[in-house]
Amino acid sequence: MTARFALAFTLLSVVILAALEVPLGVNYADQQRTDLITQLQRDALSIGDVVEDVLEAQASNGATAGTAAEAYAGRTGARVVIVDEDGSVLADSTPPDAVGDGEGRDFTSRPEIADALAGRSSSGERFSATLDEDLLYVAEPVRSGERVLGAVRITRTAADLDDDVADYWRTLGVIAAITLVTAAVIGWLLGRWVNQPLADVIATARDVGGGDLDARARTDHGPPEIRDLAAQVNTTTERLGAALQSSQELAADAAHQLRTPLTALRLRIDNLTARSEPVTDDDLAPLFDELERLDHTIDVLLALSRLDRAPPSDATADAAAIGRDRIELWRYAAEDAGVTIVDDLGAALPVRCDPNHLEQVLDNLLANAVAASPAASTIDVRLRRSAEDPDTVALHVTDHGAGMSAAARARATERHWHRSESGHGLGLAIVTRLCEHNRATLRLDETPGGGLDAVVVLRAAPSGGAA
Repeated sequence: MTARFALAFTLLSVVILAALEVPLGVNYADQQRTDLITQLQRDALSIGDVVEDVLEAQASNGATAGTAAEAYAGRTGARVVIVDEDGSVLADSTPPDAVGDGEGRDFTSRPEIADALAGRSSSGERFSATLDEDLLYVAEPVRSGERVLGAVRITRTAADLDDDVADYWRTLGVIAAITLVTAAVIGWLLGRWVNQPLADVIATARDVGGGDLDARARTDHGPPEIRDLAAQVNTTTERLGAALQSSQELAADAAHQLRTPLTALRLRIDNLTARSEPVTDDDLAPLFDELERLDHTIDVLLALSRLDRAPPSDATADAAAIGRDRIELWRYAAEDAGVTIVDDLGAALPVRCDPNHLEQVLDNLLANAVAASPAASTIDVRLRRSAEDPDTVALHVTDHGAGMSAAARARATERHWHRSESGHGLGLAIVTRLCEHNRATLRLDETPGGGLDAVVVLRAAPSGGAA
């Protein structure tokens, strides 16, 4: 990629340089030609002013004309020819060797001389057969009033102009070469700046694809877009690792939680098949109890797997209304166990929590409390806005069972921790995950006199915003 960047920059520079320098060079050549001819025209008019008196007096020796022509030729290197009104040469600053000093030669055959004697200025470029080279020329009439007394022609070899233009093109070529080298170097450096961090991202993606979920791309070098790409790759890798870990934990939870009821169910079935007496409903009741326990375990495991894939929630729910609804549902199960549920929920109290998640939290906490409570005891459900922090709401589900030690409470929300004899098992792990998903917290406190106080701290929502 680095080489492609350098090549791309070089090619782009070639296009830009061609678009700029070619018109610049052509314009320079045209401008130099125009400036030179303009200068020659001014000089021809000046020489004409000098020799006007000579031509008007019809001085045949042309001494003054010759002096003016030679002085200009010596200063500029141009050739000056002065003719009278008949086209005869009065002065020629640098006549060809074959014609001597050139005086008296007839120049009327020269188109530019003919135009000048006719009173018209003439300029341009033509090939001279006498000199065997291209010439730049101007021819100006010498006037006295309306009368044309003669003409002045100045010629310069086009090679002088061509050399100057060639020098300019060479200068443009040097500039172009320096620019192309600079563009190639910049392209190469830019390619490295982009390619190295991009290669790092690609290598990281390759490592992740190979199973290394600890691989991370650097996010501290390269252009902002690649740094963002590296950050996204890292985030995706972290989520992939979390999802994989969640799947592994789910598999471990399933193996851990399903083993006990399945073993118990198999033992009971083996006992029944080994008996010779007929199987009664009382014999089957424990089997159905184990099946119900197994079904509940599968439900909680599925709830955990769905929660891992769901986005964080910021919905609003009426905690008091949901609390009353769930208490009414669990009241019958509690009565069957000889337990009374006492609620102190108060008026509507909106919180920031997914309503379905809050229902699952209460279901798990009430199920644990019913299982942990002895007969003739109570379960207290309270809902209060926190006095210390008015932006939070505390939901208490308090039982008066055997309770849990401080060490057990510290581990009770772990997915792999299980203590079924206390009535608190995998459900607390689900409650913890649901709380985290809704930016709430679960705290397990000791109940005075024995038991467990499960406290869910929720974020308060504006009144009237409950879903």
